[in-house]
Amino acid sequence: MSLRWLGLLAATLVATAPALASPDLPAWLAGTWQTGEGGGTVREHWEAPAGGFMVGLNLSIRSESARFEFLRIAPDAEGRLAYHASPGGRHPPTVFVLERSDARSVVFANPAHDFPRRIGYALQEDGGLLAWIEGPDGDDARRTEWRFRRASASP
Repeated sequence: MSLRWLGLLAATLVATAPALASPDLPAWLAGTWQTGEGGGTVREHWEAPAGGFMVGLNLSIRSESARFEFLRIAPDAEGRLAYHASPGGRHPPTVFVLERSDARSVVFANPAHDFPRRIGYALQEDGGLLAWIEGPDGDDARRTEWRFRRASASP
């Protein structure tokens, strides 16, 4: 077989190969979100979906202290859509698998994690974003919420 035929065969296989299916990512989450609740500032930024995943950063500032968390929504090792949380840049991340989603909300869960066990986001009718974490806290259930508004990307 000539080199020309091999080139044509390779081009045909590439052109007809099915595209890898990317999970349904919450594209509505993309952008910079901010809240000033609780005497501090919390900013969360999400890049638009690209390459089958989304990356984010959470920055919480209170008085003279700041905390950060690297975030990623991407398939886990088993191909399930998951939320990968790395507080303070910790590696490996804690993984929360998609529990449910619709056009305006998404919830991820990790029943084996101490706290939180669920992480959720919901786009509100007024354009705001409700984010929450929840799970057991000793004998009680605990839920913490943040009500974000869209913000500019620069601090």
